[in-house]
Amino acid sequence: MKTIYTITYAYAKTFKQPVSGAAWSFLVTPENNNTQKLISSHFKVIINKNLIEDFNNSKHKTITIKPNKMVSYLNFEAEFKVEIKNKLSHNFEFTTKQIALNYKTISSEAFKQKFKLFLNLNPEESLNNETYSFNQDISIFKNLESLMHATNLSKALKSSEEKLKQFCYLSKLNHIPTRFVSGYFHQNNSFKIHFWATCYLPSFGWIGFDVINKSGINSNYIKISHGATFNDCLPVKTLISSNNYHSKSHQNSQQQ
Repeated sequence: MKTIYTITYAYAKTFKQPVSGAAWSFLVTPENNNTQKLISSHFKVIINKNLIEDFNNSKHKTITIKPNKMVSYLNFEAEFKVEIKNKLSHNFEFTTKQIALNYKTISSEAFKQKFKLFLNLNPEESLNNETYSFNQDISIFKNLESLMHATNLSKALKSSEEKLKQFCYLSKLNHIPTRFVSGYFHQNNSFKIHFWATCYLPSFGWIGFDVINKSGINSNYIKISHGATFNDCLPVKTLISSNNYHSKSHQNSQQQ
């Protein structure tokens, strides 16, 4: 079964003083993969008709706005039509032999070298120097589920971003390749920018964990991008420093 969604993204920023020489990069376009297909995209910006479409280092599409004159505000809108396919369900039950083999796989030098980028530990993600050791008598998947719930129970972590960063750090600390992911989350008939993690499980590939909502990933999630750090996935980046400003942004969508 396939579902088509129309997603709209809107961003508005008002400056206290006119700004010149600044540029903004938007990482908000849904990617094409085996569970979703980008059908169309339309962009609108008031201050400049010319948009620069490019790809970042992870080959995710970016839209850059570079005003050709001094501006006192920025207004950017995007609309996407995306076809969603039902995500495959997995059976995460393992035999004792399979569990042992998977832990042997992630401890091999070949595996560590292959996933080096997503195993590198970022000290900024270890927010309160917590440690967490996997129980190798149970599967990697069950350990990750337990870690997801433990991260949410931590009283030292206040924000959703902190919980996600801590989950990713502790997952990598246990030799599990882990990526930050940005996308749209469908809830109450609307889509909002959301962040989650994907972890690489031998024999399965990349599996998603919504640390914030303590759940797996299903057809309510539309991926935009992934990266080795949280900053890699930020939907908006200022490429050149500008003056102080007041900003606001919002996203919404409508199901067809």
